[in-house]
This record gives sequence, C-alpha cells and structure tokens, in this order.
Amino acid sequence: MPYAVTLRLGAAAAASIEAMWRALAEAGLHDDAMALGYPPHLTLSIQPDTVDPGRLRDAVMQCAEAWAAEPLHFAGFGIFVAPEPVLWLAPVVTDALLARHAALATALADLPGDPPLPTGRLGAACHPRQGRRGG
Repeated sequence: MPYAVTLRLGAAAAASIEAMWRALAEAGLHDDAMALGYPPHLTLSIQPDTVDPGRLRDAVMQCAEAWAAEPLHFAGFGIFVAPEPVLWLAPVVTDALLARHAALATALADLPGDPPLPTGRLGAACHPRQGRRGG
C-alpha cells in the first residue's frame, strides 16, 4: 500500500469534515471515509510502497520536527464522482503552507517515486483515498 505524507487537522476542522463524511454515508453516496477510519488530513505527497520506509520517515521528520501547528482554512470543495463519490476540500494556500510543501519537496527529492504536488500549485485533497489527489 502506498505511503501518504499528510498533515493531520485539528479537532474543530476534523469535526466539520467528519460531519460531511457522515452526511455522504447517510445519503448512501459514500461510506469509505467512515469505514476505513482515515482521519481528515491534507495530503502533501503519495509515495509508492516500494520506497524505503526508514528513509521516508527520516526525510519527513527532517522537515516536520520544526513545524508547529498552523491555522488551515478551506476555500472550496468538490467531489470526485467516479468510480464512487469522494469529497475533497481545497485549502487556502498560505506562505506558511507553501514553505512546508517546498521543504518537504526538498527532503523527498532523492527518494524514488512520485514527488510531492508541484510547489506553488498546492491543491491538495482532504479525503480518505490514497490514490487520488485534488487540484
């Protein structure tokens, strides 16, 4: 299974997203988010399952150990409609978010696999599916 490098959301933002997930599930449209148990998050990078997990962890920790919590706001949302509906949210892209994304891109540059989303074009998704990204 691929590795996702994500930013976890705080309790208030997570509660709002989980309410949207519940509404989709109750409408019979999509229940993966509830069934799989992934917490609401902002996806920064997806790495293949062939990546060395130790190297990936070290690269991410090189960045993340200096990061403090930052406010995150969402500008809009959308739904991937096929093969089944998946809710995604577009974050308001700030200088702080771009700086974290650029630092992650630098830290992951020597690892094989998919690079993070292009720096400056961050349009990450907030959803439970590993293989898709919004933007």
